[in-house]
Amino acid sequence: MKNSILLLATIALLSIGIYAFTRMVSKQHGTSIRVSETKGSYRYNASFSPSISNAIHDYLDSEFADITPFKGSDSFKGKLSLGDTASYSLTAEPGYINFALEKISNTPAAYAKAKQIGDRISLIIASGR
Repeated sequence: MKNSILLLATIALLSIGIYAFTRMVSKQHGTSIRVSETKGSYRYNASFSPSISNAIHDYLDSEFADITPFKGSDSFKGKLSLGDTASYSLTAEPGYINFALEKISNTPAAYAKAKQIGDRISLIIASGR
């Protein structure tokens, strides 16, 4: 019983420490990631260090190879279409990105792709490169 209480206390303190550390690092670098999903839409919004914007822009250019939204520019605002089955809304500038998809007017595959893109952007932000 005593060992169980000690173990729970250790886990609680460790959890609090990890939470406090991640909050400190997040505030220090101004990082914020917000994903919202409703019945009709998927939205990904993030702010991050502008120094990793190029990595995110390069990734998005590779995902939308036919369009390359960031070719020669560090910002983009508009719709991205992939054939006649997917339409995404993208606003991006150094240190900020807003990516959205309306589920009603897109296929399930386009929705899965939007989630994949959001997950990959989060990984790039987390890695810092």
